[in-house]
Amino acid sequence: ILKCSSYRQARWWAQEITELAQGPGRDFLQLHQHDSYAPPRPGTLAR
Repeated sequence: ILKCSSYRQARWWAQEITELAQGPGRDFLQLHQHDSYAPPRPGTLAR
């Protein structure tokens, strides 16, 4: 929960969080193999 001092500041935070969730953070907000939060990395040996 964020507490903002103005409506403008609240809208700015909402936009930033939305852009992060749809952009570079998208892979970390979905479930992956073995219910992991991190995406699989190509070229990494794992069991």
